[in-house]
This record gives sequence, C-alpha cells and structure tokens, in this order.
Amino acid sequence: MEKSWWWKAVLYGGLTLLACLYLVPTVVPEDHQPAFFKNHFKKRIQKGLDLQGGLHLVYSVDIEKAVSGKVDHLANEIEDAVRKKTTDVEVYREGRDDIVVKFKNPADVDKVDQSILRPHRAELDEVEHNRATGVVRLRLDSDQVADIEDSALRQGIETIRGRVD
Repeated sequence: MEKSWWWKAVLYGGLTLLACLYLVPTVVPEDHQPAFFKNHFKKRIQKGLDLQGGLHLVYSVDIEKAVSGKVDHLANEIEDAVRKKTTDVEVYREGRDDIVVKFKNPADVDKVDQSILRPHRAELDEVEHNRATGVVRLRLDSDQVADIEDSALRQGIETIRGRVD
C-alpha cells in the first residue's frame, strides 16, 4: 500500500514538472531561456483575445432616436384623435421635436381643441394655431426632451452593465 502512494506522488510530480517545462517558453522571455529549452520546448501557449487585450467593443446610446420615437408616438396619438373629428387632415413630424397638424380646410383648425390636447399637455406645447393656413404646430416640451434623454442614457447604461456583468 505504501508503494502505490509513492508511485502516485512520482507520477503527479513528473506531470507537474513537465507542465512547468512546457510553460517556460510562454512565461520566460526568449533571451533569458537556456539553450536546452530553445531546442526542445519551442511552442508557446496562444493567448485568447481577452488575454491579449485584442477585444474592442463600442456601445452607444442613440438619444436622438429615443426622442424621435417619443415624438412619433405622440404624433400617432394626435392623428388618431383628430381623425375621429375629420378625415381631411395631415399629421407629420417636422424637425426633431415638432408635430404639424395641417387641415385641408383651414376652418377645421379649431377641431384641435382642448379635448385632444389635454392628455398631452405635460408633453406638448402649442407653438402655432393658425386659422388662415389651417396649421397647428405642437412641440415636445424641453423638460420632456431632457427626461427622455436621461431615461435613454440610464437604460443604455443598465443594458451595458447587464451584458458586461
């Protein structure tokens, strides 16, 4: 029984010594290695991208897209509400945070009243209400823009943190 213990110790010791010899070319610079290692142990362990430092990731948060998405959503809601009152209307975005409601009949401009705008008062400011041209221009409130940008940035940070961690 004592012999089997010694054989195991010699075997494990030999394997450990062989593994250390195999690691010498990887760990010790070539000019500091003895000639014996240069002749018999030439192969180095190949480092992966994470150990080489060769991995480069770039994450970005598209804040403008978040604001545009919110304006698109509001424009769709306004359009649905206005179309319940008249079908001769065109609703479109202009710029980053403007919504334009244009009526074919300028007299219909009064159909964009408080019942349509009330649910969006906190988010939209009425910039223009022109009865002569039939145009109502709404703009996303600057505080809302700041909140959307902040929320998009925080969400991006959480997403990156979740992927890295």
